[in-house]
Amino acid sequence: MERPALTRNIRTAIINHALPGGGWASGNGKSPSVETTCLALMALRDVQGPVYEKGRRLLERGQNPDGSWPAFIGDDLQGCWTTSLAFIALHAIQTKRDAVEKALPWLLTNQGREGHWLWTLKFRFADRKVRFNPDKFGWSWFPGTVSWVIPTAFALIALQQGFPCC
Repeated sequence: MERPALTRNIRTAIINHALPGGGWASGNGKSPSVETTCLALMALRDVQGPVYEKGRRLLERGQNPDGSWPAFIGDDLQGCWTTSLAFIALHAIQTKRDAVEKALPWLLTNQGREGHWLWTLKFRFADRKVRFNPDKFGWSWFPGTVSWVIPTAFALIALQQGFPCC
C-alpha cells in the first residue's frame, strides 16, 4: 500500500473510532481519554472536520479550573501528566491561546514528590543509603507521587513550546 493511501486509511480509522459526544476513548472504554484525544487530534490536524472539531472543543472544555487536565474528561478536578500532552496537542493544532497559557502555571508548580523541601532534607541527612540526588527531580504521573521520565519528557516539551526563547 502506498504511503498516502495508508495515511488516509489510518486517519479514517481514527475518525471512525471517535466517541459520539466527542473525543476518543482508550482501549474499549466509553469515557473520553485526554491522552487518546490529544493523539487523535494531532493525527487529524491536516484533515479537520466535524469529528475533529467536536474533539477539540471537548478537550478545551475538559480543562480544570487550575489549568490542568485529568486523565479522563470529566473524571475529577485533579490534574495529571496529561496536562503536558494537552498543552502540546492544543499548541500543535493552534487552538485558543488562553487554554494553553492557563496550563503553564500548573506545569511550573507541579513537581515530583521528591522535589519537596522535606524530601530533600530526608535524602540529604536521614536516608543516606539511598543513592539519590534530591536536587534533581522532574514531573510525576499524578500530583503527590514521585518523578518519572515520561511525564518529565512531556512537561519539558510543553514548556519548550510555551517558552520558545529559553
